[in-house]
Amino acid sequence: IAKMGGNIVSIIHERDRVGDVYVPVSVVAEFPDTLLISVVLDELRKMGAEVLEVKEVFRKSSLTVMIIGDASISEFFDYLDTLSVSRMEVSGSSSKQRCVKVDLEASEREVGNLLKRLEEMCDNHGFTLLKPIL
Repeated sequence: IAKMGGNIVSIIHERDRVGDVYVPVSVVAEFPDTLLISVVLDELRKMGAEVLEVKEVFRKSSLTVMIIGDASISEFFDYLDTLSVSRMEVSGSSSKQRCVKVDLEASEREVGNLLKRLEEMCDNHGFTLLKPIL
């Protein structure tokens, strides 16, 4: 695991589930790139380790953006419906000019793609996007 840049976070011996010869072990490891996981799994299998289950969990990033534009609240909901919105606040006067504060969540590797989609959406609809400095 370490040779491939991984970091072991925890090892748990499941002694209550002892098999014929081995005690099952749960290993939690972090890798800088998800492509390395399959390489490590292949190496573990070559060494005789029986891998029963693999779960990938990605770290999430949270970011806040502001969108300013002439749109109804329902239009903003429609535009943002395809994104991973965790919270949204809308403010504005009786005019159509609105300001929307949007809290977004995405895996660390998807943040760039999420911001790109948001930029395209704002450009297509004439909105001003204020995004965080990453």
